[in-house]
Amino acid sequence: MQTLTQTGRPPHPLAHKVAIVTGGAGGLGAATGRYLAEVGLKVVVADLRLELAESVAATIQANHVSATAIALDVSNPSQIQAAVEQVLERYGQIDVLVNNAGIDVTLSIEELALSQWQQVIDVNLNEPFYMAKAVFPHLRA
Repeated sequence: MQTLTQTGRPPHPLAHKVAIVTGGAGGLGAATGRYLAEVGLKVVVADLRLELAESVAATIQANHVSATAIALDVSNPSQIQAAVEQVLERYGQIDVLVNNAGIDVTLSIEELALSQWQQVIDVNLNEPFYMAKAVFPHLRA
């Protein structure tokens, strides 16, 4: 006999799993975190903007789902490793990674400093690699 949720549907196959959502404090990241919580995942809202991440986590917690906000600069591999360790300490597992963090630049190429361009590269291109490298062994487990 299949167990049903309060909505009368069977539980989502990922229910009770743990998801990290980078860039989870706003826009698509926040919406993704809320959706994952709706289907029963525990959500880690990871973002450089901790106050906004805490607000998203509080919204998720208001629906009786576990959520944690962590401050994370996704361009910094040592912060990523520390965040992964924090998630493992709290939940004991990591099952889903949503590499959502990203930035864009609205400056013209004449106005854009090399350091700003490097930040775009670090966040948009290097971050998915850094996060996957840190999380993959736990996803495999």
